[in-house]
Amino acid sequence: MANNLHINLLRQGFKVWNLWREENPLSIPKLKGANLTGLNLCRVDLSGADLSEVDFSKTSLYKANLRGANLYKANLSEADLSWTDLSRANFTKANLAGANFNWADLNNADLREANLAGANFNWADLNNADLREANLAGANFNWADFNNADLSEVQGFGSISCSGANFNGASFRQTEILSSSLRMFREKGASFDEADFSEANIPISITASAPVRNKKEFFQSLLSWKNQESLNESVRKKSLLSSEQSLIPGILLYTDEDEKLSLYVRKHFDALDKLTGDWCTIYLLENPSP
Repeated sequence: MANNLHINLLRQGFKVWNLWREENPLSIPKLKGANLTGLNLCRVDLSGADLSEVDFSKTSLYKANLRGANLYKANLSEADLSWTDLSRANFTKANLAGANFNWADLNNADLREANLAGANFNWADLNNADLREANLAGANFNWADFNNADLSEVQGFGSISCSGANFNGASFRQTEILSSSLRMFREKGASFDEADFSEANIPISITASAPVRNKKEFFQSLLSWKNQESLNESVRKKSLLSSEQSLIPGILLYTDEDEKLSLYVRKHFDALDKLTGDWCTIYLLENPSP
């Protein structure tokens, strides 16, 4: 339960509140379940506070410090958390719909099962953030940094805006993503270098910039390619690509015994898709019906 003294101090503004925190460094703010909707709490120090189930809807927390705070099941819908320190904060199952997190620091934040629908995270730092099973439908992540973040099983990924975003090293295990969405994101400057799509629910479609002469050898060679540079070198040395163009798509059917091939292509999909060309498409069909 919320401590009434803490609520009254907080309602007096950041100067009174922050002074109290400085004078009581060992006191952990207890605001669980408090109704703080619509307040101006700019620059308040709520680091490490228990803010679980608090109603912050339409509240301004601009440049506040919520580092390490517990916001489990909190309601931050349409709240302003721009430029706020939210690193290592717990947002599990929180409602962040329509909130403003532009330029916020969410490094190592826990956003599992949170609702981020329609929220703005432009230029936000989400390095190493945990977004497993979160709802991202319609959210804006332009120029956001998701380096090594976990986006496994997230919902609505295909509907986000992420121009210039960095998803390098991010995990998309069991996330449903259309290859057309990935292509569109990359065209708008998003980066997926070393992102893990190994268990993602994604229809794989790879386009190559030159015709494939020996498709079987081409796919077998994928297992030894580690990055774009070595891929290009392997293609050159093995002469797998001919100079004559072909409009015939290549189709690879594989069984459970070819699991390594499947996992490799999924994990390195972005590097492979950089061999872009409209005339040749290679489809990987998993577990094809007889």
